[in-house]
Amino acid sequence: MPDTTLNLWGEEVAIPADLKPMSGLSPVEQMRRMYGERPTSTCGSCRHLIRQGRARDFLKCEKFGTTHGPGTDWRSKYRACGLWEEADP
Repeated sequence: MPDTTLNLWGEEVAIPADLKPMSGLSPVEQMRRMYGERPTSTCGSCRHLIRQGRARDFLKCEKFGTTHGPGTDWRSKYRACGLWEEADP
């Protein structure tokens, strides 16, 4: 297994040595497995959490990727991953 891989944005990222297959993990669990956790922060205060929709807002994580389906729906109360950045006020 290579020590690095490319993420969705073409950036080279390190692969943790203890990385296990991610099938069966929720999207937020996958993000925390790849990038670590920020136990003192939640996704609700992250700049990458966006609202998508018309009649009703659906929360999505820009860093995970978005679709128009429920598979990429996010919750603001999730513990943040290592890509967390403070949202603009």
